[in-house]
Amino acid sequence: MASAVRSPLTLPDMTASEPRASGVDAGADVNRVGEPRTLALGRWLADWRYWRGTPAASAGLDRWRRRHPCLAGFASLEELLDGCGWDPGVPQHVADARLAALVGEASAGDSAAVRVVLERVLPGLVHRAARRARRDGRPFGELLGELVAVAWLVIAEYPLARRPVKIAANIIRDTEYRLFGYVPATVRSSRPAAPDTLPLSAAGPDGRPVDGPTPAAVEVLELLADAVRAGFPHADAVLLAELCVAGVSPSVLATRDGVTARAVRIRRRVALTRLCAHVARPMPGSGPEATA
Repeated sequence: MASAVRSPLTLPDMTASEPRASGVDAGADVNRVGEPRTLALGRWLADWRYWRGTPAASAGLDRWRRRHPCLAGFASLEELLDGCGWDPGVPQHVADARLAALVGEASAGDSAAVRVVLERVLPGLVHRAARRARRDGRPFGELLGELVAVAWLVIAEYPLARRPVKIAANIIRDTEYRLFGYVPATVRSSRPAAPDTLPLSAAGPDGRPVDGPTPAAVEVLELLADAVRAGFPHADAVLLAELCVAGVSPSVLATRDGVTARAVRIRRRVALTRLCAHVARPMPGSGPEATA
C-alpha cells in the first residue's frame, strides 16, 4: 500500500553550494529574497549522487529490469531517467510506459522507485518553486523543499489506472495543487501579506485568546526569537508563533495567504521539523572543548 512507502530524504538545509547535474537547470539566477538557486539545488544533487551509489539503488534497478521488459535495456539510473523523459527525443508514449512501470512499483511500496520518479519530476518542481519564489517573495529553497515532500506522497498515491498518460506532468501538477490549492488569480494578486513580526497575543490550551501571554507562550516566543537570531528562517518562526502561540487556525491563515488549509498544515510540519533540527544543534562553546 502507498502508506507503507516512507521517504528516506531529510528536509533540505539548503547550505550546499554545488549545482544540480543533468535534468535540472541550476543557473545562477537569484530569487527575490536573494538566494541563488544553485545553493538550494546543491543539496539535491548531493543526495542523488549519494543515493544512486547505494545498494538499494542498484538492487532496485536490477529488480525493475527483471520485472519490466520496457526497462530491461537500461544499464544505469541516468539512462533510465533519460528513457523516462529527461531526453526530449523519447516519444511521450514510450516515456509514459516506462514511467508507469516505476510508478506501479512505487504504489506497491517500493521506496527506491519513488526516489527515481521524484528525480524524474524534479526539473518541473524546480520550475514551480522558482515561479512561486518570484511571485510570492518566499525563499526558493523553502518552496522546493515543500514541493519535494508533497511530491513523494503524490507519487506513492498516483492513480495509474485512471491517468496512465502524461504521468510526469500530472505528478508535478498534482503536487502543486495539493500544496497550494487552486486560487483564482484575482485572489492571489490581492491577498494580504503575513505579518513581519511575531504576534504578541497568546492562546490558552483550548486555542482561544487569553488576556496576557502565559508563561509557556512567552517561553515559546523567546525560543523562536532566539532561533531566528541564530539563523532559523523568520517566516517559519512567524508561522509557528501564529499557529502555536496566538492560536490562529490553519483555515484563517489559508484564507489570508491564498492557499489551502492543508498547505498551511504541511508548512507547519516542515517548520516544526526544521525547528527541532535547529534546536538540536550544539551551541558554540557548548562542546567538550569548551570545558577543557
